[in-house]
Amino acid sequence: MAEYRVRVRDKTFGFIGEIDEWISLEISLMYNDISKWILKLDANSKGAQFFYDLMMDSNIGGVPGIHVERNGYFLLSGPMTDAEEVVSPSEGETLTIYGSCDMQWIADRLALPHPKYMASPYMTSSLYGDGSNGHQDAYPNAGDTKDRYASNHIHAFVSDNIGQDQEYPLRRLPFLNCISRNCGYLIPNEETSYGRGENLLQLIQGIADYSEYKGKPLQILCRQYWTGSKWEVRFETVEPSSKPGAVMSQSLGSIIGYTYKRSRPTANMIQVGGSGEGVKRVFAHSGDNPSIAYYGLIESFEEYTGTKYDEKDPKHAKELKVLVKEVKAKLKETAEQTVIQLNFQETQAVQYGRDFGLGDKVPIYLKRTSTTDIVRSATFRLQGKEETIELTIGNQGVISKGLRVFDRLNKLEYRYNGLTKRTLGE
Repeated sequence: MAEYRVRVRDKTFGFIGEIDEWISLEISLMYNDISKWILKLDANSKGAQFFYDLMMDSNIGGVPGIHVERNGYFLLSGPMTDAEEVVSPSEGETLTIYGSCDMQWIADRLALPHPKYMASPYMTSSLYGDGSNGHQDAYPNAGDTKDRYASNHIHAFVSDNIGQDQEYPLRRLPFLNCISRNCGYLIPNEETSYGRGENLLQLIQGIADYSEYKGKPLQILCRQYWTGSKWEVRFETVEPSSKPGAVMSQSLGSIIGYTYKRSRPTANMIQVGGSGEGVKRVFAHSGDNPSIAYYGLIESFEEYTGTKYDEKDPKHAKELKVLVKEVKAKLKETAEQTVIQLNFQETQAVQYGRDFGLGDKVPIYLKRTSTTDIVRSATFRLQGKEETIELTIGNQGVISKGLRVFDRLNKLEYRYNGLTKRTLGE
């Protein structure tokens, strides 16, 4: 069996000990989403005592959790979220700790409108003492004429809201370091991204979806990282790596069994309503022609009120580009889904961590088809000395289809809750 190193971190991100015995451990890694873990311990064990001690502190700030390596390769880091103690004649005394990955820090926050802090009764640019009237919720901002990569859009929202560019101490995470990279789709300048009170993770997931729709997938990473002098949580985006040597094949022994599923799209033609009222309302639409040819026309309507009606632009050229960008990101989510779930077995030639990982592109050879696609999830289950690994490989819509190992009841049908924010472009 693989060698696991599970360290328990405290509120300073330092380690207070290692757990070398458990009843069971389950880790589910999710591409561009929140990964989850479940650790079940004997309540009287040394490992359980680490968590009991941490939970006695009322000022831990949501930081304590675990840092996991497998065969020397990083697997997951993240906070504990729930704890369950059970005492029963059949099981004895157990402590089960539930947790997530460090992407939780992003998922817990909002992409606020203009100010970088919460204000009442208005949230307008006039709140800035220097008289600045730039829109902190828009990227690229007014005066920026350059095209920007999808990664730049993502970085700007995270850094401005909770990272090093957030001036307000209550909202800034002092341990978060946002690394800016140029990757993903080069978004034309006039295609602006807006944050109008959306969940921050859902907003950047939408930008990543749009980038992949344009043929430029990118992976969002958020993890505990050693700088050489201190621990930090590093946020960055990278392009998926191609791993042609990590072949998934029954004949080569890396696949024990699999499920291959193709699902009908929920929509392949989307109409979106933008600014304006009545007969002056602006509309845009876009569709997936190959999907329409195969499945027929499947229509959907969305609201988007993040842009302001511009009477000086009778053709609404800039707004239409923003609306079409939103539609295409949505089409990526509602498209036909191709999902391959593998029971993976390590061989001498192919091992997780050493040869490939979450977010990498790997070749898959099944009985009646073959493809190369991104590893979207990886689940590791350990009980006693037995380890099982399940991989999900497929297109971007896999996650939104409900393939969530731990939160099956959370049916995230639409990431774009921002489409219904009534801001009228202000």
